[in-house]
Amino acid sequence: MSGVPESEEIERFWSLVGDGIAAQRASGVAQQAADKEDKDPDAKAAARRRRRRVIIVLDVVSVVWWSYVTLQILGLDPLRGALGLISDDFAAVANYRYLFFLVVLPLASAIFWKVKMVAYLLYVLFFPLVVVFWKAPKLILRARDWSVVMAVANGIGLAIRNFRYGLVSKCLLLLAVSIILLSSSSQLLYFAALLLLGLLSWATVRTIRRTFERSWFLKSQIDAIDTITSFGVVKNFMAIKKGDAGRLPDRLEPTEASQIATAVSLAVAINKSLYFWAYQLKQYRQTRLGVIFDVVAYVWLFIGAVGAFGMANVALNFADASQYSNPNDVGGFGFFLYGASTLMFGGAGGVTAVGDAASGLALVGGLYGVCILAIVALDLLLTVRRERDDAALDATVDALKSRARDQDKRLRRDAFVGVDEAARRMEQIGFNLFSWLLNYVSENLPDGFED
Repeated sequence: MSGVPESEEIERFWSLVGDGIAAQRASGVAQQAADKEDKDPDAKAAARRRRRRVIIVLDVVSVVWWSYVTLQILGLDPLRGALGLISDDFAAVANYRYLFFLVVLPLASAIFWKVKMVAYLLYVLFFPLVVVFWKAPKLILRARDWSVVMAVANGIGLAIRNFRYGLVSKCLLLLAVSIILLSSSSQLLYFAALLLLGLLSWATVRTIRRTFERSWFLKSQIDAIDTITSFGVVKNFMAIKKGDAGRLPDRLEPTEASQIATAVSLAVAINKSLYFWAYQLKQYRQTRLGVIFDVVAYVWLFIGAVGAFGMANVALNFADASQYSNPNDVGGFGFFLYGASTLMFGGAGGVTAVGDAASGLALVGGLYGVCILAIVALDLLLTVRRERDDAALDATVDALKSRARDQDKRLRRDAFVGVDEAARRMEQIGFNLFSWLLNYVSENLPDGFED
């Protein structure tokens, strides 16, 4: 099927596909009728109500369980506290809570062991993942606000990308804080203070780099689209074998016709989705929701700076109390106030630096605060990030449209018609595999955006 076919050959191609789909549909009519008879609408409605009730119960149990686990991690014991309200002696029952897991759960599993019970247990155990990957996306999609969907996807993507950094940095942070609170060695305290400042520097470089470099979220769109369109069923459509005379066959097997129709439907859906996604990217950029991530990043960086300089001053005070004028009269909170004030060359919390090391640390804090303030001003007032992201957005949208046009060319090569005509012909033969998607896109995509 090379070259541009004649109109008669085009109609012959689609007639073969339509006849094959009709034959497949005819063979399944009897089975579909039998299936409909077997399905009682009232029974289906009752089953849905039961599932909803089970999900509600599982959600309540999961929230209670994970709240208990979280409090235990934080060092609190809600079970002992609740039992203690009854009596002090009764609170001792909390010491034997592990018998519940060692005896009751295995016994219940042996008696009520079913596939559903295993599924319920897994639901509770992995409830945080259920919320992140099912409940939250479902709630967001129901809102039909694609800008929020993209913002959430951006946030999840950043969290995944920063997981290794977060794990390493938080472990080092815990090490530094533990040394400051537990060690009396001057060398270890100096090391902990330097480690905190090093972690702050690391976080600052990452934040500044992310602020001024091309948006990772925009770049990831192209990578994701390329991955999707590289699938074999999309990239290489089913071809119809011609006879010895180079003509189309007299008929198609229903299975082959269904495969061709599915491939064409998938191509049409992906093509329209590419345009729709490009339009939503432009809408997302216009809402400027991405600025929220910049604001959160700098607010978090400021909190980290206050904590780092506060704990560094605490470490320096523990290592050499002569660095400050009245260290015995100042609590830990006073050093945090002092650490925050040094970011603007100020003083607070009743702390006064008198030693060279303390004065040097205050100077570093002041210079750091001024540099960060200048960078934030550059980002907000000169709109460097906005102009760069607008250019990156235009490039991303153009790339998405280019891939959509490539899909259209590929469809014309394999199915003789373009995307819009293919969608119309699929509607005519009654193969509406992605009709809901096409209807939704047509309702929400402005006229002329595909040009």
